Formats: sequence, C-alpha cells, structure tokens
Amino acid sequence: WSVNATAGLEYDSNPTLVGDSTIGNFQEDDDVAGVFRAGGQIQPVDHEGARLQLGYDGFVSLYHDTPDVSQQTHVAWANALLDRDPIRVGVRYDFAYTDLSLNDRFRLLHRVLPSISLRNDDWGVTRLAYEFLASNFDDRGAPSDDDRSGPQHSIGLDQFVLLPAPLTFAQVGARATTFQSDGSEFDYQGFD
Repeated sequence: WSVNATAGLEYDSNPTLVGDSTIGNFQEDDDVAGVFRAGGQIQPVDHEGARLQLGYDGFVSLYHDTPDVSQQTHVAWANALLDRDPIRVGVRYDFAYTDLSLNDRFRLLHRVLPSISLRNDDWGVTRLAYEFLASNFDDRGAPSDDDRSGPQHSIGLDQFVLLPAPLTFAQVGARATTFQSDGSEFDYQGFD
C-alpha cells in the first residue's frame, strides 16, 4: 500500500480567462491558489502473475480572489493484471468527477482501458490497447457545455524498446481516436 500528499502555491496570471470570455463577474487579474494533492493505493491481490490494485487520487485548488475557478477533482480507479510470460493482459477502470467552486458539478468521466502486451525477449514490449471514455459535462449556462459530452473510442499499438542504463526505454506508437459528442462541433476523428 502507499499514501501520498502534497501542498503548494500556484500563481495564475489570468485564472478567469476561458477562450475570449471570463468566468463569473471577475476582472481579468492574476491570483494565487493553494494546491493540494492526495492519493493512495492498495494491492489486495499479488499472487503468481495476478495483480489487483485499487486507488484514489485527489486534487483541490483554492483561489484567493477568484473562488469561482477553484476546483476539485477526485478519481477512484482499479487496475487488474494477469501476467503469463510472455503475455500480459490488463484492464483499468477510472471514475472521475470535477467540481468548480468546490460544489458545482462540472464533469463526470468513466474510462475503461483493456490491453494486451507481448514481451519481445529481452529487448522490448509490444502493447495493443483500447480505451473507452464516457464524458458528461454539466450545463453551467454556456450553450456548449452539454455539447462536449459523449463517448470516445481509441485503439493504439505501441512498441517499447528497452535501452541500456541510465536510460530506460524508447516508445513509438500509433493511435486512432473517434469522439462523438452531443454537439457536432466537438466531434473528432483522428490518427496520431
């Protein structure tokens, strides 16, 4: 198991700027925020190539002069792996939500990421992965907020090449993504 926490300060030259407009009734001035992160994980299963990890990651920013842009994000996740050399099969699930002004729901996310990896002798790993991401943006008054909601599908192939110390590895990959939003102006199909 592990637990972590950090705290710090953040300077933002224009925290209310979103595109060409501002959030709330604030001037376009700079501000400072207290930034806090906390997280932890446990591994209830670690037995003969099978592993299950459960975790939480949290983030809070508290702005001094512009509290409407303060935010909190919470992520609960689970990761399961089955390793039968040379093949590793895994699946990860994330549930996340973000609030603005610390109590105004902004976004909910569900993500599922199954993958299969093949160890290439002692020189690398090849991984095929699929990602499903369902996002739900709450309507905060801007007409386009709800339009950004929708499912995203990605499939990718990555090749990792192990390098000699002090380097660790190099990676090359390709990914195809399609996003079908509730508003067509946010739809996306691409390859990278």
